[in-house]
Amino acid sequence: MIDVASRKRPHVSLDTRPWASVEEFDSARATLDAWRGKRCLKTMTDWRSLDEAIQLGLIRSRLRAEGKATLNVREGMPASDLLRRAFLRAYAHEDLGLTRTYSYPALADRSGVSD
Repeated sequence: MIDVASRKRPHVSLDTRPWASVEEFDSARATLDAWRGKRCLKTMTDWRSLDEAIQLGLIRSRLRAEGKATLNVREGMPASDLLRRAFLRAYAHEDLGLTRTYSYPALADRSGVSD
């Protein structure tokens, strides 16, 4: 943020760098277009929301290009749901050093999670 003297309020100021590929640009542009349909970029909170959406989109695009599965993310989905789903996927596949010792129902009972 920079202060604009004539407006007496902060203004978003950005430095830029080129995209690594045309595909990354296309992904980011598609995310921006979808994001702008419901929002307006006026504050740093708006910027963080857009940046997070773009970064998530780029990660998902890379994973899909590599033939790997991605988590479906919906508007308004709490981060706790995304983290729970990511943990369960890693647990089921015994990734990230996890060892599967419980069935899904037993794990849900032990964690207090119920769907």
